[in-house]
Amino acid sequence: MVSMAGYPLLDEDDEESKSLVLAYSKAANQAALFAETFGDTLANDEHLQSLLQQLEGVRKDLAKSQYSIGFIGPSQSGKSTTVNYVLGVTDPDEQPCKEGCGDNTTSTVSRLLAGERSVKLVYMTTEQFATKREHLCNLAGLAPEATNEDLLARLPRRLVEATGGTAPLLPDGQPIIEHDIRALTLLLKSFQAHGHRLVSDIPKEVTVAYSDRSKYLNYGGNADPANPLLKEAVILFNSRFLPNELQIFDLPGPGAKSKVDDWTTQQYLPEMDGIMLFLSCTKLGDEAVERLYAQLRRLFKERVAKRVWIVITRWDGPQRPALDGDGEGSVFSAVNQLREDKKLPSTQIRFVCGPWYTNPDCAAFVKAHFERILGGRLLPEGLEKHPDLKFHFEQLFDAGGISSLRDLILNELPGDVRKEILESSAARLRRIQADLRRRFENEVRKQTANTQQAGSVIVCRMQLGELIMHMEKELPPFESAAIRLREQLTEVFERICNSASALDRFQTVPDDFPHHTQELEKTVSTIVETSLVPSLYGEWQTRLDALPGITVLDDDQGQPMNVGDAWRYFAVKDEKSILTEHQQFPSFLDHRLFATGDGPDAQQELAKGEAYWDMMKEKISLVSQQVVHAVRTSMVKRALEIKRELDELSRFDLNNQTASPTQFEAAIQRMKELAS
Repeated sequence: MVSMAGYPLLDEDDEESKSLVLAYSKAANQAALFAETFGDTLANDEHLQSLLQQLEGVRKDLAKSQYSIGFIGPSQSGKSTTVNYVLGVTDPDEQPCKEGCGDNTTSTVSRLLAGERSVKLVYMTTEQFATKREHLCNLAGLAPEATNEDLLARLPRRLVEATGGTAPLLPDGQPIIEHDIRALTLLLKSFQAHGHRLVSDIPKEVTVAYSDRSKYLNYGGNADPANPLLKEAVILFNSRFLPNELQIFDLPGPGAKSKVDDWTTQQYLPEMDGIMLFLSCTKLGDEAVERLYAQLRRLFKERVAKRVWIVITRWDGPQRPALDGDGEGSVFSAVNQLREDKKLPSTQIRFVCGPWYTNPDCAAFVKAHFERILGGRLLPEGLEKHPDLKFHFEQLFDAGGISSLRDLILNELPGDVRKEILESSAARLRRIQADLRRRFENEVRKQTANTQQAGSVIVCRMQLGELIMHMEKELPPFESAAIRLREQLTEVFERICNSASALDRFQTVPDDFPHHTQELEKTVSTIVETSLVPSLYGEWQTRLDALPGITVLDDDQGQPMNVGDAWRYFAVKDEKSILTEHQQFPSFLDHRLFATGDGPDAQQELAKGEAYWDMMKEKISLVSQQVVHAVRTSMVKRALEIKRELDELSRFDLNNQTASPTQFEAAIQRMKELAS
């Protein structure tokens, strides 16, 4: 009998939920078997501790009392307006989210839950303050080691430099932003005045009246001077459109005015079970949004398409050429391209126009709006090529799309998120259980190794160490690979791009640039998977096959592998995973490679055909080098992973076994039963 106590969001009558809880229980018993069999000898084992942390992450997901959905969007994307209307609140004095928050509110995160209206202010802990202070110092180009007094003395000068364009660039080539300097100044001054009573090792929480919320959450003359020390505001709001099992996070949107807001959002992303990304239909190619989506890919990995919903707003803006296409791509083509690039099904898209929600006769108003723009037609011609978007467009006639979004939040999203968490947790548990079994059997193998094998282990370990040093220093194979990749990408770019003179003649760089970067990004992915990883790993395969045949790891099916087998196995796994798992993997969408293109003068220059060609060739060269470097880094990491196993084998004391052979056999059998 499986106990479902402690899992409030799981259905106790659902077989899938019960099966998942049982699988977690087995995995927990697997973890406990390590201490029972080996005592505390593995207390500091990094691999085992990592698996235990992953197992704890699954437990937290299954034991959630609420699902966390992050609402995020660039400034002026209509996010706050939409959230207020979804909750059925049109009176500005009652709205939990301040409209126009891109310029009018602080970067404080709001956590919105069902309940009697109130606001709880949560201030930063000592550690959180130190972390934010360090980050802001780095953004201002100042040493975090400096005292608060020294920083406050230097900040006015740095502000003058930033506003005048004379401030030094940051190490990543990006400029210092005025907003971030002001944010650091306010943080330090607020800490000096109020830190002694509000910042401590335990979060300080203060409940204030809902009617006073603007004093703490918004800029303005009556703003509380301690606001910079806030970590978040927890807003309880009684709306029949806010489910009890859901908490909504109003996160600062990405943008060029502040880097600290991007950082604030990054701190919360790991908490999110899903993201609703708000984008204006006229600004779908926002570079800051691409950076955010790259973070979401790293967070959710292959399941990102099931964790992100995109809400397209501002449908009162496009005119007939954009709606019909006017011989070129329409706004619907852009939406569809965005969906395809992000590999999102059409069910993850919603169309919304908040201002239409307040119209007493919305359907008639929207109908008249489009008939006026389209010369009597109700549906744009641009929809004809994208029929899967027609349903979403027609939802605009029902309360400006708010009804559809509300239905998603009330009826679909909780079930979708629950299902996704179940599927994701099940997949993670399968991996954890398999890894726990392999780690257990490897440890038994170490503790039963004979003296002859121990000698071979030492030789193998020494020879592998030499190979790793060669891998780190031998440049020709990697230089050749970077040259080949650069040539392949250049060929693609030249094939899909007009000549410099044609770009100048037709002024097409702004429109062509997203297509070029997407095609180059796809090409990089294909080459890495089908050619680059197999060839570079293959360069070293013969040398690893020549090492002593010591069993070091098991594959996914539990079959033992020697050093050469393990290297071959890692090569196959990395063909598909290196692009998503390598945190620093470069991208044609990575803004850090466009450090010179931030200012208006630079952007104007890049619109010229010749300058654009030069820029893209330089970018191709840099990406090629960084791609090969990323693969090389992963190869060294894999070799070190094998070496760690050999290190463990060589360090083991044969006279200090924790169990007898018979006890080991019984323990392995028990581990196999739990892992099945």
